[in-house]
Amino acid sequence: MDFEFLQNPITKKWVVLAPRRAKRPDVAKGFEPVCPFCLGREKDEQEVYRVGGEAGDSNWIVRVLPNKFPFAPIHEVIIHSPDHHKNFDELPLDQVEHILQTYKHRYNEHAHKGQVYIFHNRGEAGGESLPHPHTQLAVVPFEVKMDIPRLIPLESQNSNLKSEELHTENFFLFCPKSSQWPDEVWMAPKGRGRAFGEITDKPNF
Repeated sequence: MDFEFLQNPITKKWVVLAPRRAKRPDVAKGFEPVCPFCLGREKDEQEVYRVGGEAGDSNWIVRVLPNKFPFAPIHEVIIHSPDHHKNFDELPLDQVEHILQTYKHRYNEHAHKGQVYIFHNRGEAGGESLPHPHTQLAVVPFEVKMDIPRLIPLESQNSNLKSEELHTENFFLFCPKSSQWPDEVWMAPKGRGRAFGEITDKPNF
């Protein structure tokens, strides 16, 4: 097995041991192979999901591949677009919608199998190993307790916990004063009591 979940017998917190991930390509160390996510590489790996085109062709919008260096029983890579350089802030709105809809589809595909964790690490400081914009989805077994803070209703939070808020029709956006990393931003839905997989394209979900 390429990974193992281990529990600290004293603190009871869980960690994952995945030594094979040290063999990943690492652009920060100057090791960057021909990009496996760019156009023309569609037949190199069997994809598990795509938006647009037919299997094996280059007419895709979003692709999902198994992660070659997994740290969970199910570990996928969601490739944002064929563009090697553009990320969320530079992509057209309809492309961003396709990416978020893919998040929802893959979440619902795996929600009954474990705890679905979707994360997007970008840049050298974020531990990104390949520069082509992508997101990772990992499914952690239910028996592994994840240390995720509960998002309590914002209106009941003490003002010392958060800085200035922005509002949209359906979301609160704020930077917590107790942030754990630079430029941490939280996006919290105004509609409560919903799982990520239940979000809809309609206002006031």
